[in-house]
Amino acid sequence: MTTTDDKTQTRIALVMRSVRSALGYNQVQFAELIGSSKPTIARIETLEMPMKDDLYARMVERLEEFGIKIDSNLHGVSLHFDERAIAILEGRLQDANLRRPDRKK
Repeated sequence: MTTTDDKTQTRIALVMRSVRSALGYNQVQFAELIGSSKPTIARIETLEMPMKDDLYARMVERLEEFGIKIDSNLHGVSLHFDERAIAILEGRLQDANLRRPDRKK
């Protein structure tokens, strides 16, 4: 994946935001997951900075460990969540400790 193409960068930003949201991670948590910093994640998601190939490769590798696969081609980008990913996401959604303080029971 090249980091110079504008459409590629838009797809990367879409993937990052979508996966982050699905995992329930904020930018700091996602940065820690893929070995980056919060400002870098913010800049990539707002298209202020292109994602470097090595960071993209780390993100793909870490997401695959969760059971999340990215498929990007000429027709668009898709995410696949296998049963392992769904179990992780379900656990996070049911964890009351991960809810906002005003939403905890």
